[in-house]
Amino acid sequence: MASQESQGAYDIREGCRSYSGIMGSIAGFVVPSVLVVFSVTHQEEARHKMELTFATGLLVLSLLGCLASAFAFAAIAGEKKLTANLPAAAMLVGIGTIVSVASILGAFVCFAHIYISTAVGFFLAITAGGGITGGIFNAFAVVDDWEIRRSEEMPLSRWLVSRKKATEYATAFAILSTIPMALGLGLALLGLHVTLSTREVTWFIAAGIVIVIVAIIGGVIRTIHPTTGEHDKGVEPVEVWVAQLVTGLYVGAMLIFLPQ
Repeated sequence: MASQESQGAYDIREGCRSYSGIMGSIAGFVVPSVLVVFSVTHQEEARHKMELTFATGLLVLSLLGCLASAFAFAAIAGEKKLTANLPAAAMLVGIGTIVSVASILGAFVCFAHIYISTAVGFFLAITAGGGITGGIFNAFAVVDDWEIRRSEEMPLSRWLVSRKKATEYATAFAILSTIPMALGLGLALLGLHVTLSTREVTWFIAAGIVIVIVAIIGGVIRTIHPTTGEHDKGVEPVEVWVAQLVTGLYVGAMLIFLPQ
């Protein structure tokens, strides 16, 4: 007798409903943090202009990402039926979420550099840990794709032909995003970091804002259903490659660029 593959019972809509509340709460935390930066800037700006510019930029980036992802997750949670495109939509929104959370933690690295320089290593490790955890979590959207197709009796994906294969792909994609972040942390802890000018910091933050906006809008667009009677398109390999590389490289670069 053929063995029955285990099937998950995860409803991504319920998950996104919780994610929306979490990201909204984090955004509420970021606002007073930005106000704190404004209150101390006039005292420390002359000596730590780059660090304060970096911290402020990261907090603004995280505020934008947290608010936008909260609305995007709420949109996914509002879907009335589980469809194959929802894991891909949540994964793309997850890019903005990961960058936003890592940016909040990165801002504290800047503050530690100014006020408690001996604690910089701890905050670097926390920043890397947040990014790595998010990247691993996002990679398993491919498993969600498989489970939704099985539970809703949809046609199987052309590349996720079994749950075992989906798990193998998810593991590989999780490693893909982890490598640049782990490398960035290692280089930073060894003191091999790059000091940016305030102009270069501005460009780096601008790049993060573009990544967050494009990813979250892409996630929302991914919730659109076909009008021709076709099945919704599930997670595509190129989407996962891009998602994992973008998050891994941006957070990894952030770790190298943060002041120490």
